[in-house]
Amino acid sequence: MRKQISKTNQPLIAEPPRDHDCWNLRCGGRGICSSCRVTLLQGTFNVAGKTVDVRLGMPVQANACQTTLLSATGLIDIPDSAVLAQGGNIANEW
Repeated sequence: MRKQISKTNQPLIAEPPRDHDCWNLRCGGRGICSSCRVTLLQGTFNVAGKTVDVRLGMPVQANACQTTLLSATGLIDIPDSAVLAQGGNIANEW
């Protein structure tokens, strides 16, 4: 899912990846499990302390928990594996 972002100087995980969902942060946001890995498509980002300028056609993989938007806007692709979907069903029969 592509998402336009505009929250400058905040980690990507500061807002939900989709409405009513939350990030998959198995490691608690320490950047060691890559479960929140996204594709940066456009914009300038700080990725684990390094400035990365991403242009369309030259995507970069990064952990959302270690990435901050530096430019006014950015475009990212969020795979299903980076999201913990809400609204699941609990089996009540066995």
